[in-house]
Amino acid sequence: MPAKDIYHYAVRNALEKESWNITASDDLSINI
Repeated sequence: MPAKDIYHYAVRNALEKESWNITASDDLSINI
């Protein structure tokens, strides 16, 4: 898995733990 995908996964997990709502548009905006 590319490093950016690992980073993205870690960020998503952190945000979900903080009760953030992650939408499809958020995923599309994360293009490192």
